[in-house]
Amino acid sequence: MTADPITRRGGIGRILGVGALACIACCIGPILGLLSAIGIATIAGTLTFGFAGLAIALLAIPVVRGHRRSPNCSTPVDHEVTMVAPSIRRPD
Repeated sequence: MTADPITRRGGIGRILGVGALACIACCIGPILGLLSAIGIATIAGTLTFGFAGLAIALLAIPVVRGHRRSPNCSTPVDHEVTMVAPSIRRPD
C-alpha cells in the first residue's frame, strides 16, 4: 500500500509553499516599485497643487485688501431704517 501524496508529509503542501515563495520573490520588486511610484506621484501632486494654491492666495491678498479699503463700499446711512417682520401665511 503506497501513501497518498496529499497526506504524506511534505507532499502537495510543500510544493505549494515553494511555489508561493517563488511567486513572492519574483513579484515583490515590481509591486514595491509600483507602490513607490504611486507614493512619489502623490507627493509631487500634493506639492504642485499646494504651491499653486499658495501662489493664488498670495496674489489674492492685495485684491481683497484693496476692496476692503475702498471708500465706496462703506456708505453711511443717515436715516433710520425700519423693518417689518414678515407675516406667516397659514394654509387654507
